[in-house]
Amino acid sequence: MRAAERGMRALVIHLKVKIEKPKGSKFSAQLQSTPASMPRMKQIPLEYALWDDVLKALEVRVKKIQTPKGSKRDKQYEFYHGLILSLNAFKDIWRNPVSHCRCTFDNHQAQHAFVHVKSLMENLATKLKERV
Repeated sequence: MRAAERGMRALVIHLKVKIEKPKGSKFSAQLQSTPASMPRMKQIPLEYALWDDVLKALEVRVKKIQTPKGSKRDKQYEFYHGLILSLNAFKDIWRNPVSHCRCTFDNHQAQHAFVHVKSLMENLATKLKERV
């Protein structure tokens, strides 16, 4: 899961995502809020941000990609959304249960997680350079 987290952080850096929370409350992605109605935001350093907050911020950023409609935009959208879906799956299926001591994995389950993390990292490596 640490490898997947490094990949997630590289994606955040690649997309220049800022992890922000309204001061004094939990993260909320507000795409349709007007600037006047948005609460004051506090930027969270990436290394202290929760997975859920990072994934929400990534989703908001990917929705804001401004590329003209066409095959290039479709490929970008597919690439980034595929990564976000994978990271959400890692969080829910493997990371949270183990990190919060809800379960342990046997060798077969650990190998299954390893194969998925390896696939994520290979996919990331096609477009990103690690700077984490």
